[in-house]
Amino acid sequence: MILLYLEDRPGPAIRALDVATRLAGKEKSRARALLTYAAGMRDGQQLLELRRYEEALRRFQACARVSIELADERKQRAARGNAGIVLVESGKPEEAGAVFARLAQEDPANPVWYWYLGRTLASRSRFADAAGAFARATALADRGSVTPAQRAFLRDAPYRWATSLLAAAKTQSAAGTRAEAWTQARAALERYVDAVPDSLPGRFVLGRLLFEKLDAPYEAVRHLERAHAIDPACDGALRLLVRIASRHGPPPNAEGKTTPEAQRAWDATRAGWEEELERGADEWERERARRREESGTGSDGCP
Repeated sequence: MILLYLEDRPGPAIRALDVATRLAGKEKSRARALLTYAAGMRDGQQLLELRRYEEALRRFQACARVSIELADERKQRAARGNAGIVLVESGKPEEAGAVFARLAQEDPANPVWYWYLGRTLASRSRFADAAGAFARATALADRGSVTPAQRAFLRDAPYRWATSLLAAAKTQSAAGTRAEAWTQARAALERYVDAVPDSLPGRFVLGRLLFEKLDAPYEAVRHLERAHAIDPACDGALRLLVRIASRHGPPPNAEGKTTPEAQRAWDATRAGWEEELERGADEWERERARRREESGTGSDGCP
């Protein structure tokens, strides 16, 4: 989650108020409005962190009204964006989607609007539209006009783009359309794991896609082994590795052939995966149960 303060901080507004007694008329009124805006943005963030959603929403909406008085469109968009985030976090994706769709229309160079728009669309199972929004967020983030904080926030946009493509492909009947979606998802996921090499979901989803949809089992092995190393308790990657070894022979050599030595090495690798799975299954299940209990959401953190 990112709160869109842009350049707004309480400090400058407070300093403006300190000299307000020496100002008159419109200048004094503007100084007070700046302080009201900055304090409201700060309070809204604190209320949002406390999950006091209705109060947070009112604060940000009030800030949007103050920004009209200030005639500052950027401040107004920041306040409205924060109100949209409150709607997202409070489980109102349709209302939030309307906010971010309007913001994206008004400020089409800001990738954060498209990221949140994609999230609201995905939560309503509009996966093809969500993929388009995340693709736009990814493209805009590449242009170098985002802040370091925004860039860090947006780094999962390619992953969300890919998973939206994969979800949309499940509902598409044309084989060619599905294949195109899988290819695009692969490119987005490869981009993501290059940027975030220790992402468990990135490695796992890419490995599964390569194996199950793109007939590239040996490329899948590299990503699935990395996923298993990142978090062994999430044993889905290891189970896929066992499936690959059961279904396919060893990787062919440069001449496209398999040697007896390669077969023996592959058999040993498969046996090692199977043994590790059998040995660790009970311990990993206990670890996942512990995570589900402690998470408060029932999630064990596994993709």
